[in-house]
Amino acid sequence: MIIQLEAEDDVLKKRHCAKNEIDDIPEEGQEEYKKADEQAENDLKDINSHLVQYGIRTKAITLKTDDSLESTCKAVESELSPKVIIVNHEKRLGIDTTCSNLAIKYNMIYLSAY
Repeated sequence: MIIQLEAEDDVLKKRHCAKNEIDDIPEEGQEEYKKADEQAENDLKDINSHLVQYGIRTKAITLKTDDSLESTCKAVESELSPKVIIVNHEKRLGIDTTCSNLAIKYNMIYLSAY
C-alpha cells in the first residue's frame, strides 16, 4: 500500500513560513520548491511504473492534506483500518474456509458467528 499526500502550493508555503517564522519565501527558496516539486512528480511516475507489474496486489491512495493535521490523520486511519465481515450461519454449513480465504484476499477480518 502506498499513500501519497498532496497539498496546494499556497498551503505548503504558508506552513513553511509559519514553521520558519518568516513573512515570505525568498526567491532562491521558490526555485528549490519548484525543483522539489519536479523531483516529486518524477518519483511518483517512477513508483507508478513499478506498481503496474503487481496489478491488484497493490493499492495506491492519494489524500489531500490541505486541512488540519487531525483530519489528515483520521483520513489515513480510515484507509488503513481493517474492514470486518461477520457471517451468521448454521454450524453445519462449511463456509468458514471460503469466508476466511475471501477475507485474506480483500484484507479484511472474518468473524464467524453460529
